[in-house]
Amino acid sequence: MRQSATLALERPRSVDEALALLSVSDESRILAGGQSLVPLLKLGFAAPEVVVSLDRCENLGATTIAGNVAHIGAMVTTRHIELDTSLATRCPLLATAAGKVGSPHVRNFGTLVGNLCHADPGSDLIPAALCLDAEVEVRSGRGSRRLALDELVVTPFVTSLEYDEMATAVRVPLVDRSWRHGYRKLALRAGDLAVATAAVLVRLDGEEIVEARVVAGGALRRAARIGRLEAALAGVAITEAAGVALAVNWIEDFADDLLPDAATPQDYLHAMLPRFVAATVGDAANPPPRGDR
Repeated sequence: MRQSATLALERPRSVDEALALLSVSDESRILAGGQSLVPLLKLGFAAPEVVVSLDRCENLGATTIAGNVAHIGAMVTTRHIELDTSLATRCPLLATAAGKVGSPHVRNFGTLVGNLCHADPGSDLIPAALCLDAEVEVRSGRGSRRLALDELVVTPFVTSLEYDEMATAVRVPLVDRSWRHGYRKLALRAGDLAVATAAVLVRLDGEEIVEARVVAGGALRRAARIGRLEAALAGVAITEAAGVALAVNWIEDFADDLLPDAATPQDYLHAMLPRFVAATVGDAANPPPRGDR
């Protein structure tokens, strides 16, 4: 692996200045909270010529809610999302997932945008954001665009961002009280990255599911919506949803995307993941009060 002889740290005061620095070289990296990049630098797995820190950039640390959309800036920490009462009320799935990330130290420094752009399969926040139909706002000197999560994340640790592009915020559509959620994380030890994650949103009419969004992650190359299961849950009573979810054979759709390792072989993932997801669907039948995670 190429090792950089020197590493320049730049601390721009505006997004425009940061973009200008990025455009100079394709060997530049963005530093937000540093909870992903700094360990890679220490281990020599990343060796950029320039690190562009966003800690002095204006207007990146705010969360605003306008109508039915939350706009979360690139320097908003995971801890802020976990504790923000407005998000906990209007977007409890994201707040719940934020509370599962790493340790308090990681949540105090790590950012939502940084987590999404790191594209780690074990991310807690990517499945929740995907379930919520979140979009990442991206800027470069050439203009701006929005990317859905399944457009942003390509493979483990690889995104579709160009070298001169910067994710400046995440747009998260908010949900009303007709939606219920479930979120689960399986990790070998407390604070570890996930072996498996599942995020569920169901919209109810009375006690009947009229729309379902189900995402599996951790055990897959990238988190993904489970379309076969979502279709099967439409029209089902919420009290029967977990049983229906367990009966749907969707795992074969993702057989080529499983990420086995020595601790979690493929046959274990094949057997565990459908049960894990079904249990998360069941959690949506008995959600905690909003704001209580």
